[in-house]
Amino acid sequence: MKQKSNTKVNLIYNMIYQVLILILPLITTPYISRVVGVEGVGIYSYYYSIALYFSYFAMLGISNFGNRKIAKNRDDNEKRNKVFSSVYALQLISSSIILVLYLLFSLLIINENEIIAIVMIFYVGASVFDVSWVFFGLEEFKITSLRQIIIRILTLIFIFGLVKNKSDLTLYSLIMALGNFISALSLWIIVWKRVKWRKISFSDIKENIRPCIILFIPIIATSIYRQMDKIMLGNIINMSEVGFYENAEKLISISLGVISSFSAVIMPKISNLISKEQINEVKKLFNNSMEFAMCIGMAIAFGIVSIVDEFIPIFFGDEFLPSIRLSKFLTITVPFISWANIVRVLYLIPREKDRIYVHSIIIGAILNTVVNAIFIPFLGAMGAVIGTIVAEASVACYQTYKIRKELNLAIYLKKGLIFFFFGLIMLVTINMIKRNLCMNVKSLILEILAGGSLYCVMVIGYFISSKNEILYNVIKKLKDNSRT
Repeated sequence: MKQKSNTKVNLIYNMIYQVLILILPLITTPYISRVVGVEGVGIYSYYYSIALYFSYFAMLGISNFGNRKIAKNRDDNEKRNKVFSSVYALQLISSSIILVLYLLFSLLIINENEIIAIVMIFYVGASVFDVSWVFFGLEEFKITSLRQIIIRILTLIFIFGLVKNKSDLTLYSLIMALGNFISALSLWIIVWKRVKWRKISFSDIKENIRPCIILFIPIIATSIYRQMDKIMLGNIINMSEVGFYENAEKLISISLGVISSFSAVIMPKISNLISKEQINEVKKLFNNSMEFAMCIGMAIAFGIVSIVDEFIPIFFGDEFLPSIRLSKFLTITVPFISWANIVRVLYLIPREKDRIYVHSIIIGAILNTVVNAIFIPFLGAMGAVIGTIVAEASVACYQTYKIRKELNLAIYLKKGLIFFFFGLIMLVTINMIKRNLCMNVKSLILEILAGGSLYCVMVIGYFISSKNEILYNVIKKLKDNSRT
């Protein structure tokens, strides 16, 4: 009972956090887009992408590996302490080396916007102190969620208080990077209450290197089609194209944070259940998670297509009108990302099927790089969109093909088609509503509420007719609470 309670608490805190990170960018992005302009958004995104690459190398796949190791050993204090000590020692070594390399890169190689590049060192520096994987493995998401919430609210206050015009782009970069650094550093106030440092040998550190690198390969490969497109756009075309692409992609990534948060909460629980050989519970949890992902994914995809014509000019400004077309095409990736996220995080990683995970991401990275190289020179940001669609589709299809004999995938595809149909009805309804409305904030809110309500009604009706276990448990508990 305690485990179930903990999972619910974790989900609540993560959902609160995801709602917050959905709302805050809706507040800050319109402001920043107008203050620093398309080129400013592009410059920030370009150098952030570079810093992120260095951070990936600094962490070396340790986040997923440490999460999994802590989850499997959380019931044994001594083993947990040794796991923490050996994994963090590796993190400290790798992140310190990469931090020095990034500083040299910023000082010796960057020729434009050097100050912004140097400011981004705080993003890389956060890798030295980021031990959130400990709390994820222990399923203590309340700590990380509350920390992130507080830091993000403070960041919001500083942005509105200090960033006033285009010349403040460096200050904006500093606020964002420093917030990330402080967020990582703040965990050390609490981490020693959960783990203790133990004396370890080099062999203890060495045995972590290979599994970390195996998990690192897909991370760096994923970054090729998540971040490299922005770097290629900046180098081949210009920073304005990066800005258009950044804000178009932002709508997708912010929305998909709900699914990422959900899978992050469930992953350590599944790892722990697998270690206890509770296979039936694992299957039930995976099935419910896949249905949730398909439901939310289709809502996001069709929801964005429905409102993006009004959303982008209202929130980002008319300067970002080219982002509308990019966003519509990027929604094609949402079902693929939602599907692959659940397969990867809740099936492949907990079962240590890292080879499938690695191969799928490498295939996606190669296809993305080739497609980008072909289309970006003459299509600009749309070329990057095409590359992203090809990459995300290939990753999801490869992972699905490799596990086709282990799971009843036809059931998940059938449910996905049902939610696709619901999303299509929502899209048609919103388009009918918007014909009689002017383009303003009130109309946009009305469209969102109408479309969202309709989708929820259809989903609840489907869950009732299919006797969905989660819905029936909720109804049962509400009835029990009303009686007490």
